[in-house]
Amino acid sequence: MRVGLDGQNNVGSVVQTSSGLPAPFAPEGIRARVRYNRGRVDVLLGPGGAGGGALSKVLAAEIIPISFASAGESAIFGFTASTGDLSETAEVDDLIVTRFGCDDIQEVAEISGAPAEPVAVGATIVLDGSGSSGGVGEEEEPVSHLWSIVSGEAQIVGPANGPTVSVRLLSEGPVTVRLMVDDGQCSNPASVSVVMTAGGTSLGNWIRCDCSGDGQRDISDPISLLGWLFLGAGAPPCPEACECSGDGATDISDAIFDLGYQFLGGPAPAPPYPDCESFPACGDTCAAGR
Repeated sequence: MRVGLDGQNNVGSVVQTSSGLPAPFAPEGIRARVRYNRGRVDVLLGPGGAGGGALSKVLAAEIIPISFASAGESAIFGFTASTGDLSETAEVDDLIVTRFGCDDIQEVAEISGAPAEPVAVGATIVLDGSGSSGGVGEEEEPVSHLWSIVSGEAQIVGPANGPTVSVRLLSEGPVTVRLMVDDGQCSNPASVSVVMTAGGTSLGNWIRCDCSGDGQRDISDPISLLGWLFLGAGAPPCPEACECSGDGATDISDAIFDLGYQFLGGPAPAPPYPDCESFPACGDTCAAGR
């Protein structure tokens, strides 16, 4: 089927390209009208001949959005039709262009601080993603950070959306940690992963929740913590070990957690408890072979 333009650039007729049918602009041809308005095209057809008749809408369609990219951010948008003799170039007003592509520089994700050698089960490793950036040439652009455990037995201690993260290794074997960074432009965040391994050869140097530092687990531990927090008592010998609940903060909730575990059947501290854990800043209260 062909759509023809008459000498005034109006659609004159539509005919099928089969033998025996009228010429495109013959009076007995099929009358047609095409309307274009703000991305919508309507095609109406009716009988030709003297007097004609009412036109019936046979097509109503929305122009499919077309994306483009060019250095000058310009494009030509339109459609073509041909009679074989006439052609027309028309301007389309009120064209709305939506950008589908994005030319944002790719972010860069970096992690440092991952140990190359196996570390003790229960150790807490601090990974640093502050070297990440919005991309080459945009190193000063702020980015968001999101850490996650991809595989292995481990838990994130404290926030998972800062430039650094603390990861506690809970059992032997490899642990994969992923960092995703995003500058908020386009949908092209960058990510990187590191693998750490927890081994079973190191015994650690302290029992978590042993706040009194006597190598025993009893009521003296929550009492020692409460005295330090609220009564002006001296700092415990290993403050990190007083963080008993595993939420990353040392506060009254740790004493409550410990009392609930010891006397009310509450949940136990996270593994490797009751085995010794690695607290590098503390001394050593773990007996050999524990």
